[in-house]
Amino acid sequence: MDLEAAGLSFEDGVEIEGVGEVDLVVEGWVVVELDGYTYHCDEYQFGLDRWRDRRLVARGFLPLRFTRKDVYAHQVVPDVQRALEWWGVSKSVTKVVAGAERA
Repeated sequence: MDLEAAGLSFEDGVEIEGVGEVDLVVEGWVVVELDGYTYHCDEYQFGLDRWRDRRLVARGFLPLRFTRKDVYAHQVVPDVQRALEWWGVSKSVTKVVAGAERA
């Protein structure tokens, strides 16, 4: 996974209020979560992940979840780029209409 080589800015281990720490935030609003089976195999964790995703969306982020296989298959960067292209226009329009940038 080489987000930097793709020209994408990102931060790792970002703490988001009301959600907790996320793995990566790309371009300030796409949240990339890398889910390993060890910590995401029970009903409680599965439900918690869905709750976190809803909280992220409510705060203006787009959560994308990937597995280790996705990373090895080099699927993360293309999927993030597609999300940025697809949602980027409506994200910009939303910011203009709202009249404020998200902190």
